[in-house]
Amino acid sequence: MNNETASKIQFSGIFILSTPRSGSSLLRYILDTHPRLCCPGELNLGLVCEHLYRAAFYTIGQVGGSDLIDQMARADVEVQRVVNGLMTSYAKLKGKQIWCEKTPRNTRHLELLKRLFPDAVYICLYRHCMDTVYSHLESGRFGFMEEVWEYVRRYPDNLTTAMVESWVDQVREIMKFEQANRNKCYRIKYESLVLAPEETLRPLFSFLGLEWPADLLENVFRSQHDAGPGDIKIEFSKSIHEDSLGKGASVERSEIHSELLEKMNAILKGLDYPEVGPDWNHTPRAPRPSSPRTAQTLSGQRISSVHEVFTMYLPQQLENSSESLRDLAGVLKFVINGQNGCAWRIDLTQKPGEIKYGDGAADCVIKVSGGDLINIVNGESSVGECFLQGRLQATGDVRLGVAFGRIAFGA
Repeated sequence: MNNETASKIQFSGIFILSTPRSGSSLLRYILDTHPRLCCPGELNLGLVCEHLYRAAFYTIGQVGGSDLIDQMARADVEVQRVVNGLMTSYAKLKGKQIWCEKTPRNTRHLELLKRLFPDAVYICLYRHCMDTVYSHLESGRFGFMEEVWEYVRRYPDNLTTAMVESWVDQVREIMKFEQANRNKCYRIKYESLVLAPEETLRPLFSFLGLEWPADLLENVFRSQHDAGPGDIKIEFSKSIHEDSLGKGASVERSEIHSELLEKMNAILKGLDYPEVGPDWNHTPRAPRPSSPRTAQTLSGQRISSVHEVFTMYLPQQLENSSESLRDLAGVLKFVINGQNGCAWRIDLTQKPGEIKYGDGAADCVIKVSGGDLINIVNGESSVGECFLQGRLQATGDVRLGVAFGRIAFGA
């Protein structure tokens, strides 16, 4: 909770502590853009360390003596050597000096991580419970994240309660750890991150002892980030935006039993968040102004029809991204739903890509409405949002579709 500058701290690595669906993928992209920081996808280092420690304890740990403390110390050293060696090597290969790990499940292994990495620092990332629950329910149609499986099994008929209880348990652990390790922890809120990114991030980088690059925010979605587990929506984002704030107002308060509601509100109050009172679903809430997304349209021109998507926008994207498309091969078909339904095929075996109107065989089939596709192209929606909400479906070679989507509709 200590947000004072800690520029003199010498740390071995950074861990982002958060619940799932709290914005850690966005924070990962931002940190990974810094010239001295690298932050890959979710590595589950806490679980890796737990299993590696067990293996080291019952092998190397037992060599040269039977004292339990000595066994633990030898096992600790071996895990440190392996994991820190892996992460340090990764950072060097990226031309950077500091590594960061963002797996939400690491909150289950905090004491082990603290012991193994005594010089590490922690970014404690929070998000309002109801917005987090909304995000879980939105993405849950494709299956829930491993971190919340036990709660879904516990409350299969009340997923709202499942997600709230999961948030309560995990946030308690993060706050407890933060309280006990104030000099190593920095608190940040997702809401502040998207509403005032520079004002929020400058003090964070000061805490880490790192300079603030003037062009960092404009390069977040222009920089190349390594693939890895995390929120799929981030891969198709073009800017930091506020669209996801306040959506938790649609989550029914009545589905949360009174005892759990009391626990949640106590934590919200402690984090200086609005509590969920009796008027939660009845009082109109002023919509937050959306930050303008950067549309990648032809010379800034707005796309107004499906025909323009395939005859103006996508040809330009293929031409501008010929290097990125070089290793992609296959045929994609866009099936446009709606009254004026049609089909377009993009043949990536022809470089940089050949676009044809009409039906035919394809390796990957993408179904989307004309309106959604136009909004995606104009930056008023995203592939990730449409996918999670079921408004865009992909069948066949989905990996080909995702790879093409990142290039054609991402930043």
